[in-house]
Amino acid sequence: MGIEVSWQSKQGSRSKDNRDMPPVSDGIAEEITNNQVWVVVEDGEIIAGLFLVPKDGFMKLANLAVHPNHGGKGIGRKLIELSESEARRQRYDEMRLNTHVDMPENVQLYQHLGWIEISRRENTVSMTKRLRNA
Repeated sequence: MGIEVSWQSKQGSRSKDNRDMPPVSDGIAEEITNNQVWVVVEDGEIIAGLFLVPKDGFMKLANLAVHPNHGGKGIGRKLIELSESEARRQRYDEMRLNTHVDMPENVQLYQHLGWIEISRRENTVSMTKRLRNA
């Protein structure tokens, strides 16, 4: 799937010291079985994926990936909007996520969409967003 390809492209464009970044496809079958998953399909191929994990008091955006050949088309933004809508539908008023410090474009996109950085610990940037229930 595009998640692993997307990750490999990120590794090639980042610093050489990525040993703390876990392989995103490890345990993927269990993640799909146990969590809420959406995919974007084009011409029979999965080009993007979203994983949400309900937690006590908040919805976690656990993973969002877009195949690098499909970047810049707004797919990531649409999946973030879907995640927020779905969290609201399930009556959550807060979402949380973690991203990597070496992916500043992710942090910038989330901030642009109203997410707030709440902490940085080692290479992890933690963010939150309060949701308005419609």
